[in-house]
Amino acid sequence: MDSEKKAVPAVKSDSFMSRFGRRNVILVSSIVIVLAVIATLTSQVISWNEADERLVHQSAFTGNLTVINQAGPYLKAFGTTSAYKKVISINFTGDANATASAIVPLIPIRFLDTTTGGARGVSRFRLPGNVPAAESGALRGLLKIHEEFGSQETLISNLLMRATTENVKASARMMSVEQHYSGGNGQLSQDFADQLTNGIFVTEQIISTGERDKSDDLGNLSKQQRVTINIKMDDEGNTLRNAPILGAYGITVVDASIIDIDYE
Repeated sequence: MDSEKKAVPAVKSDSFMSRFGRRNVILVSSIVIVLAVIATLTSQVISWNEADERLVHQSAFTGNLTVINQAGPYLKAFGTTSAYKKVISINFTGDANATASAIVPLIPIRFLDTTTGGARGVSRFRLPGNVPAAESGALRGLLKIHEEFGSQETLISNLLMRATTENVKASARMMSVEQHYSGGNGQLSQDFADQLTNGIFVTEQIISTGERDKSDDLGNLSKQQRVTINIKMDDEGNTLRNAPILGAYGITVVDASIIDIDYE
């Protein structure tokens, strides 16, 4: 009888750690972490500006604001940036699939004869770039816009959309629905672009009363009244306007048009 125990062969470990080595795993993990840190730091030091945008950069060290106009890489240096499109478009055609900076519903209007409807159109605005500060130190150009509004979204909602809406409504109030229906949309669109660029006209309503028709019943004392709009002039014959709200920010109108009106 054999009393000696047979030797059990050792099971060879085939784990990843045994094959690759714990030291190598630690080394590779360290390299990955270092590369991730480098990539993160690089993105905070150097970033990229798109060709159709301007950036307002605020220094992380001094807090100073600068405008970055050049497309391509720029030195971010841990600062913060806010992007503004060079040209901002507002689409109020009702087309949800349109390409624009802001897509909004039709703008409600009221014609001179109180007929209501919805205006469909587009307005496009060019923002200023880097403009030197005034002698008083007040910011101008895109820096003034950023100082007051803080972002492109707020600029659109609080200024550009308001200017568009006010001027569409003001233009519609200058004509009757009959004038518009008789081919006046071109004039309506022209008035919209003119007033958006140069300021809303100072106007007055003129009510002319027609004579009662002789065939009318004597008991009917109603008379036909016609309301027209007169644009006021100064003593030198220049058109009187309200100051354009976009002018204070150096924003120019690239295009503004009313395509048509949906009558209610």
